[in-house]
Amino acid sequence: MADFIKHLLEHGFVYPKGETPSEHIITSFFPFSHGLLNPVTYEPLAKKDFELLQRFARVFEQTYRRFLDLKQAEAQAREAQIEAALERVRSRTMAMHESNELAETAAVLFQQFNELGIAPERSFIGIINEEAGEFEIWVTEQGGNQISNSFIAAIDEPTTVAKVFLAWKEGESSIIIDLHGEELSAWVQYVREQMGMPFQEIRLREHRFHCAAFFSQGMLGVTTPDKRPPETMSILERFAGVFDLTYRRFLDLKKAEEQAREAQIEAALERVRAKAMAMHHSDDLHSAAAAIFSALKDLGLRPVRSGIVIVTNEQTEEFEIWTTTSSSQGEAIQLAGRFLAAENPFMKRSFEHWQRQEAFWQFDLSGDELDKFLQTLLARYLPHRSESGGSPALPKRQVFHYFSFLEGVLFAVADESFSTEDLRILQKFTRVLTFAYTRFLDLQQAEARAREAEQQASLDRVRAEIASMRTAGDLQRITPLIWRELTTLGVPFFRCGVFIIAEATEYAHVYLSTPSGEAVAALHLKFDSAPVVKAAVQHWRQQQVYREEWNREQFIAWTRSLIEQGMIESLEKYQGGGEAPEKLVLQFVPFTQGMLYIGTSSALSHDEIEIGQALAKAFGIAYAPTVTVSTRYVNGRVEIRVRDNGGGIPDEVREKIFEPFFTTKPAGSGTGLGLSLSYDIVTQGHGGTLTVESTKGEGATLIITLPAH
Repeated sequence: MADFIKHLLEHGFVYPKGETPSEHIITSFFPFSHGLLNPVTYEPLAKKDFELLQRFARVFEQTYRRFLDLKQAEAQAREAQIEAALERVRSRTMAMHESNELAETAAVLFQQFNELGIAPERSFIGIINEEAGEFEIWVTEQGGNQISNSFIAAIDEPTTVAKVFLAWKEGESSIIIDLHGEELSAWVQYVREQMGMPFQEIRLREHRFHCAAFFSQGMLGVTTPDKRPPETMSILERFAGVFDLTYRRFLDLKKAEEQAREAQIEAALERVRAKAMAMHHSDDLHSAAAAIFSALKDLGLRPVRSGIVIVTNEQTEEFEIWTTTSSSQGEAIQLAGRFLAAENPFMKRSFEHWQRQEAFWQFDLSGDELDKFLQTLLARYLPHRSESGGSPALPKRQVFHYFSFLEGVLFAVADESFSTEDLRILQKFTRVLTFAYTRFLDLQQAEARAREAEQQASLDRVRAEIASMRTAGDLQRITPLIWRELTTLGVPFFRCGVFIIAEATEYAHVYLSTPSGEAVAALHLKFDSAPVVKAAVQHWRQQQVYREEWNREQFIAWTRSLIEQGMIESLEKYQGGGEAPEKLVLQFVPFTQGMLYIGTSSALSHDEIEIGQALAKAFGIAYAPTVTVSTRYVNGRVEIRVRDNGGGIPDEVREKIFEPFFTTKPAGSGTGLGLSLSYDIVTQGHGGTLTVESTKGEGATLIITLPAH
């Protein structure tokens, strides 16, 4: 009995006031479905009391069943309330397409926790980036209002974050952190100063509880001023479980969207790559610039202008710009221009950025600075295939984004700064352009070498043909020869010829072709016979290129004057049976004995004129070959130089010319011993030297040195 009383007292049993434990008690038990009624008496129960207590047990069973039903109903209602809250969070998370929507999700969490009676001060979602060593935290204000941006917390922050990270890492389902005293002060300081999170100190209490439940990518939870009951943690864990499933789906969806986006970007890059890889001339940069502009718009970047800058001369800080923009009607406008960096401060700064090969820089311009910059551009741009005409009104603000590569810059201009993702895409376009432009330069160099070889072969044919001429009648072969070589070299023309200028007689002996390449009878014109002849002679004396433009009437008038002088029979014969041209550009390229004439429908380019000059020079050398012999005394030796004005000796030939039996003549036409024997006679027989110098296109010089005594 004593042990039983002691057990009761130890477990909270209290005797009524004034009573003391009895040495003898009687305990009775009356069962019902969920337990027992247990009256304790000092005397045995009378029969009527026994029956009464049995009835009490039956009545209590009925009321207890009702209590249990009510409790179950309340639990079901609570569960329904929790499920509804979970569904709202699930729905919001399922609708997410961007990470920044976690801000709204955190606000939804706060609202649902509040409706469930948890009464948080603020709610939060933390995404753990273990590799970076940080948490990205989306949190509400203290009161539940949404904050649109996230905050970064270091994993090693000791008061809270390190504890949360350790629990997550060890697979715990949840954690409660009770901050107070120095730890609480340190946390508040960290939140404000390091994370930059707003904090209302008026809400600060002696304790601050961080209640967090974990999911695979991080945590979610609430902050409260007092400790929450176990049900709160159970609810948080359920929310974390639901959020885990939907957040994983969000990540999968985001990954799929990123893959689709990358595929879209790669397709756009491939279109630009194909256009850039097809470039064969610098003018083709217009097509590449247009392709980039179109691709950026298709990808949603919304540039107002984009283009390519190619540095043409780093010493003089000169560059060319190819840009594409659009009119107010959406039609493409392509512009190009040549500029010097010194023309505008921002051009100068951009050029300096490029010289340092900085990967990226930008200028945010507005007001007068922008107006002056755009005026500089518009003043020098040359329209190229513009479909709309006119220039757009000057904007109030534009942001210029630049991406450098070895030979220049890719740029894009927008009304606002591009996002980090947009800049990443533009960097990809820069890499594509870099590769394609490098290939373009390689192709240009290869084509230049091929053109040079073709031009050299053409010049060699001209020299050989002219060198074989022996009589004045042979000069009639000049114009078909020139016509054929100009055609081979790709110079656009429809008439050509040679003016041999004789100063002694003041006559120009003219050999012309018809548009079909046939020779016209030689014309012998006095210097003052026509303004064009007089002008050509004057420019020949100064060794300058001369250009003159005729219309149809001027051409017919010239032809009639030749008929009247009896030099040609008719316009039809002079024209080779064709019609007189609507326009004729006469270009005269000087050489030693006269002028090479090229007639075209439009002015020749600089490169085409250079081809004409090379052809004219070769003609002049072959037409009047010269050999110059000179001697001089140098340091006790006699030097003899024998120089010609031919085409020079190729390097691969020059290295072998003194070798026995080496010859460039056809088989059976030479022994290959002439220079070899000469070399032995000079060097071994007379103690001298025999060397050769040669410059391509300018001739070769044999140099003999002998002892003076």
